Amino acid sequence: RSKQLAQAFCLWFRDGDGRRRKVRAPLLCAQPMSKAARILAPHTVAVKRLFVRTSGGLEKLLERELQSLQIPGAFEAVDGGVTAEGPEDILWRIALRSRLAESVRLEIGDPFHVTREGAFLGNLHSMPWEAYYQLTPAAQPPRVSIHTSNSRLYHQNMLKEKVRQVFEAKRQEFAKTLADDDDRATAVGGGDPEAPSPPMHVQLQYDQCIVGVMAAQNLCRRRYRKAVGTLPLRETCAAAVVLKTPMLKLLSETTDGISVWDPFCRSGTIITEALGIALGHPPGGPQGLQPFAHFPTHSRDRYEQVVASLRVMPHENVERLTLVGTDADPTEVDAAQRNLHRFVRRMPRPVGDDSTELPCTVSFFSLTHAACGQAREKLSYCHEHTLRRGSRERPGEEVVP
Repeated sequence: RSKQLAQAFCLWFRDGDGRRRKVRAPLLCAQPMSKAARILAPHTVAVKRLFVRTSGGLEKLLERELQSLQIPGAFEAVDGGVTAEGPEDILWRIALRSRLAESVRLEIGDPFHVTREGAFLGNLHSMPWEAYYQLTPAAQPPRVSIHTSNSRLYHQNMLKEKVRQVFEAKRQEFAKTLADDDDRATAVGGGDPEAPSPPMHVQLQYDQCIVGVMAAQNLCRRRYRKAVGTLPLRETCAAAVVLKTPMLKLLSETTDGISVWDPFCRSGTIITEALGIALGHPPGGPQGLQPFAHFPTHSRDRYEQVVASLRVMPHENVERLTLVGTDADPTEVDAAQRNLHRFVRRMPRPVGDDSTELPCTVSFFSLTHAACGQAREKLSYCHEHTLRRGSRERPGEEVVP
């Protein structure tokens, strides 16, 4: 990849007279692949390159979360998300276990340098479309999004039209190649013909092009979230709030237990996310079909093995945790209670176990405006008292408000 990234830069060297000369790096154009190589190439690629998108400002927290989950692979926080590179199952594990990821894009092929329309078409045509898209006559072209920055090719409508032309050409070529071999067509390019084509994203920055396919989306939507109140908080942001607090650390150190209170809970997103983190429940589930499940090369058996390997590991002191959510609007409290009941019904449990009891205490109730005002005054007094007390503490002594 370093050789290909060098295409976008100029090389400087000194000649015999000591003068500096500038020479543009040679372009590395992709060589056309044979039909057999294009069909077999998707089955031989083991390393996947992903872009895991999250909300702005949570990139570093997402990187630490993926590392703490011990997902095999290399991760690096960038603007807007985290780049990941690892084995084939890295996509499935991120989609099933990450609480901060919102979507995952899978890179198709290698990044390439492009400044001309012909080179753009040639590189697109050499990519393994058969591995990610249904090329049957009933398949619809993918929805394409283009992002350009400081590149010679910048006209988005023109680039979208080029992608559609390549898709039609690949579909005709694939149909002609596999017309006389139905078994091979089903194994390599078949699948569900009714499945929608996953969206494609093309990023052009400094004449460097990266083509990706949407492999997992809407990861921020939890299975328990049905009742939505006013001004709802996104689940990924609520999980980030909980992960930034010392809740798990205090739960491990204390012997009397701790209480978490959300005075303006609305639909109970923060409290429910704190409950899921304390219980060790994965935010995703195999019930919802993601776009990667419709890939022609998707291995359902390996995916089921990854799902079966997931283990629910609650905190050792989860019974000492008390979660309380309050709100002045009774309608919001009712929505929070309905989401909690849905969470309890859908939480993973052993086969044959229909119990709906939680190991910790969770409650939602309504407070009047007067009670909320008194609670705010009490919190302000406690905060000021803690600050005054902390100024008199001895060095090295920890003060926990």
